[in-house]
Amino acid sequence: QRTTIVGIDGEIPYENRRVGQVSRLPKNRKIGIRQLGLEEDACREIADVGHTRFYNTDRLGMPLVETVTYADMRNPWEVADCAQIIRRLTRITGKVRTGIGSARQDVNVSIQGGTRVEIKGVSRIPLIPKLVHNEAMRQKALLEIKEELKKRGLKSETYRAKFYDVSALLKNTGYEPINSAIKNKLLVKAVLLPKFKGILSYPTQPDVVFEKEVSDRVRVIACLDKLPNIISTETRGETLNSREWKKILEITGAGDQDTVVLVWGDRRDSETGTKEIEIRAKDAITGVPNETRQTLRDGTNGFERILPGPNRMYPDTDLPPIEVSAKRIERISNMIPEPPWEKEARYKKMGIPDDIILNLFQHSLISSNHSRLFDKTISLNLTKKQAILIAVTITQTMKHLSRKGTNIQKIPDLEIYNMFRAYKEGRFFKEIIPFLLEKMVNFSARGATSFEKAYQELNLTILDISQVKKEIDRAFKKYSKEVKGGRLQLEKFIMGKVMNKIKGKADGKLVRRLIHG
Repeated sequence: QRTTIVGIDGEIPYENRRVGQVSRLPKNRKIGIRQLGLEEDACREIADVGHTRFYNTDRLGMPLVETVTYADMRNPWEVADCAQIIRRLTRITGKVRTGIGSARQDVNVSIQGGTRVEIKGVSRIPLIPKLVHNEAMRQKALLEIKEELKKRGLKSETYRAKFYDVSALLKNTGYEPINSAIKNKLLVKAVLLPKFKGILSYPTQPDVVFEKEVSDRVRVIACLDKLPNIISTETRGETLNSREWKKILEITGAGDQDTVVLVWGDRRDSETGTKEIEIRAKDAITGVPNETRQTLRDGTNGFERILPGPNRMYPDTDLPPIEVSAKRIERISNMIPEPPWEKEARYKKMGIPDDIILNLFQHSLISSNHSRLFDKTISLNLTKKQAILIAVTITQTMKHLSRKGTNIQKIPDLEIYNMFRAYKEGRFFKEIIPFLLEKMVNFSARGATSFEKAYQELNLTILDISQVKKEIDRAFKKYSKEVKGGRLQLEKFIMGKVMNKIKGKADGKLVRRLIHG
């Protein structure tokens, strides 16, 4: 994987506007951008079985935009907010792929007294607050463990575990994972952790205890990936029986304040596993280890690898720096679209409600073209209600039709603009818009001028008030005796029948007023 840095030391505006959130932080803050890079994706791991890893190269050569921020976000919700701002900035260019999985967030979390921990590959922004919260609580728990071990007089540099082979002792065990391992001629090792009583059962994440931190390390580094891969004197649920544990405690010489952990595998992996258990115990005495962790479905995270240091990074010796001229920078600057926060402020000034603005930015159909289409349409000197209707049409009506199977993407932006302009001119009423769009798709597929053709086929000549009254009178004569439940029920029924017949040719408010008399 190769990264080309194209920008450094930028910033984006951010104002924390979460309702009810207590914060001493100043408004109108800036979130620093450490660097902006262009990466060439290489491949992705799809399986890790024992000592064999499997990769898929379907992403080979795919360009990725990498945005790296400074540590300017102070709580889980701000992380998600800033991710949304960056998402909108990239999408508004119209140059990026959209959809779940097309963007991946690597979230770095640290708390006071902790260290930087990287959570890799978060596929959806809404998952970020829970993941960040759980990681912060995990680090808090690890710091509490550190303090407890400090009280017990333990020091990382002098701490030593003791190892024992207990395979023969457990050859007739009823605990199936170890029984199966011994039948397959694997070894069972016991690791005595002095003064570690209660540590492996200490909660670290929701429904997760510290023992999983040890199990994860053994799974990844010792390649013992068939779970369970360890048990201990603190393991919850089924393990060895009390007689077997008593024998192991006697052999290892474990005292009342000690913990014993069992791990099983072939000679090489079981030895690596025992050493890794000791290493993780030493890390617990130190506090929070620098790690890269993976996202899990329940909002927790698991160990993936040790966080690499600066020696992992190296320059591409075959690619000299590329000078960017001032003329090119000026040309690019002139092509930059309006920032989303400025667009949002403009929409607010027009009176468009916040929820509709949010839909405009989030909706999958709002590519840069659709965003420009919306801005072009609202330049027609629309009223507030007309602007809101157009925004709702783009974000909700078109989305609804797409889910029904109507290929809205076939309609050229110009034809949608022509439809909105005709609506502004009063050539039809809003109730007909969904039907117009469906007709326009059919004509666009055949390469025809879709709006005018659809308009003609639906026969949308505006009715005068006398024609509307005639339709209402016909409906009353036809349905008065059929509808029961009183005048109000009849008027609702007539309203539905009349609007269904003259949809798009008369204003619904006029029809309702004439019906109510």
